[in-house]
Amino acid sequence: MIREFLEDIRSRNSRGLLVIDHRDVLDVVRELPPNENILILTERENLSRNNIDVLPHSMYIKVLGREYDHAIIDLTGKYRHLRPNMLCAVAETIRAGGLLTILLPDLERSRLGVYGYRYDKYIKNSFRECESHLIIHNEDIVSRRVIDKKLERNFEKLTEDQRNLLSKLEEFYENPDMRILAVKGGRGRGKTYILGYLSYILHRKYNVPTIDLVTEDLPRSFIEGLKNISEEKVELYRRFIKVGKLTIRIVHPSSRTTSPIVLIDEASRIGTSRIRRIVARSFKIIMTLTTFGYEGCGRFFEHFIDDLCRKYGGLVIDFKEPVRYCKDDPLEKWINKIFVLDYDKSIIPKIDIDWSRTRLKIVNKDLLLRDVEYFRAIVRILRDAHYRHSPDDIETILDSDDHILVIYEQNGIPVAACHVRREHATKREVRKAMSGTVLRGLSTITILSRYGTQNVYKLSIWRIHRIAVRIDLQRRGIGSSMLREIENIAKENNVDVLSALFSRNEVTHFWLRNGYMMFYISPRYNKVTGEHNIGVLKILSEKGRNILVPILQDFKRRLVLSASSIYRELDSEILAEGLKSLSVVSPLRLSLSSLQERRLRIFLENFDRYDVEYVQDIVYMKLIEYLLNNEKINISDLDLVVLVCKFLQGKSVKDVAASINTCEDSAKIIVKNVVKRFLAQVTA
Repeated sequence: MIREFLEDIRSRNSRGLLVIDHRDVLDVVRELPPNENILILTERENLSRNNIDVLPHSMYIKVLGREYDHAIIDLTGKYRHLRPNMLCAVAETIRAGGLLTILLPDLERSRLGVYGYRYDKYIKNSFRECESHLIIHNEDIVSRRVIDKKLERNFEKLTEDQRNLLSKLEEFYENPDMRILAVKGGRGRGKTYILGYLSYILHRKYNVPTIDLVTEDLPRSFIEGLKNISEEKVELYRRFIKVGKLTIRIVHPSSRTTSPIVLIDEASRIGTSRIRRIVARSFKIIMTLTTFGYEGCGRFFEHFIDDLCRKYGGLVIDFKEPVRYCKDDPLEKWINKIFVLDYDKSIIPKIDIDWSRTRLKIVNKDLLLRDVEYFRAIVRILRDAHYRHSPDDIETILDSDDHILVIYEQNGIPVAACHVRREHATKREVRKAMSGTVLRGLSTITILSRYGTQNVYKLSIWRIHRIAVRIDLQRRGIGSSMLREIENIAKENNVDVLSALFSRNEVTHFWLRNGYMMFYISPRYNKVTGEHNIGVLKILSEKGRNILVPILQDFKRRLVLSASSIYRELDSEILAEGLKSLSVVSPLRLSLSSLQERRLRIFLENFDRYDVEYVQDIVYMKLIEYLLNNEKINISDLDLVVLVCKFLQGKSVKDVAASINTCEDSAKIIVKNVVKRFLAQVTA
């Protein structure tokens, strides 16, 4: 049965899905052609052969960049979770003509999810959606299907997309107004391979001696691309690669790049802030980004790269042709469909928002399995607006009882979605969090507990995990309207606090504009976005107010007093907005010495003759005092950004100019006038 199925898909240059139970993994291996490379994820340790790679399920991420003729996910042992991310990663490695085998103890009784029953039902129902599949239960064929056409297979040394990129390299390198070359595409398009290929071309054609490769882990496909074109020996070291006179330095995303030519692998993993910093100080940047896939990040990052290209000059090339398998391969189409990894633009009907026909509803998750396309439309909305999308989220949404799915829909079409996580902890769990333990899935409670307040366990918290509006309907007030209705639902359910944690700092304005207060900024950068994690909350009850006000007071003081150290690199506008949102006082009195008082008076009386640096320390002390002792900040947004940037964070006038989008000469005048207005206000 298996051999006949394999012959059929190979005759069509296809890949196929095999789901089989009541078999030993070695029995399945014997059905496959001898000496073909096989990947097996299993708990068994006695399967290693020359042609077989064996990995435990938890190590699935190590398969990225590898290629196999077949892959088997063995779920007959203690490990029986068909994790979405694992399934996607393994499927990517299989060449055309190969099989992805899911080996189960029993097709009908096996539970493939880790939380509940819905994901199990969803994934089992989806097996038949693969256009080339064979499902065998108790040695009987349950379902068999093979695509009815032969796929075109044209695997040359380079794909047409890759050759097109090489043809544009000269135009990019020699154009002084073009700084960025971005290569985007789905999984398995040979993007990382071509980076290695390009590095040697840059060296030979333009005599480039040193190149920086920004990556978390050195990808195997980069080395393959380099070796396939290099005429010299490729020597691998821990922190660099040597090819003749070319040195490729391997730079971690958190490190500083110094080479004028920078290659960035999987830019979506590096984060927007780090990308901006690299682009600002580099001569030429070539980067890859996965536009869909478990390592991708929806459309957000594409828009970000487009904006960078407009600002600095750049070119974006789309890789559409797979390198391991054929275009329209049924296995890839199945993975993309069930985990909503592609864009499916044609499926989304265009609508104009009509508030009279728009309604909010909490989704009954059991009904999602009856209308799978409706569920996928919801996931598509959440995916497109988020900076990181993961197939694992599908299982969480379907099965976790602590997660609520709220939808705005119009005429049965979802236009906005909100994924809410209930958070509640025991007194014991809060004590653990206070001692440094991270409570998994309870991010808000973990953070609040570390302020040293044990009463956090008394709070009922809803954390808004994601809120998203359809791309074509954004900036029309839909998100804010949805947020208000969710707040009303939360109050009806006796929720004390609504919170949100995010790493795209640009969305801070949305939350603070809707009355949320900042309660947390991470001291370190998020590994994905390269920006600080930010936490905001809205208090909904008197109990919440009593417990949280002391925490907010402590955070406000920490934010003010650490602005020049921990948070010095934070965007000044974000810091200013956060301080303005904190409508609490944290009393602190700072007295000026008699000489400081005299110096202040001299400065004000001779304003035109003195620079603001003459009273830098005085403005700093007065600003700290003002911010901590006033519940409401009566300073204009512009003045506050200037004061925060120059005095609280201790940045230069050049930084002030960048923050308020003006030239340095104008910024000097603005700073001086802002200081005059502020001192007049606080010394009146």
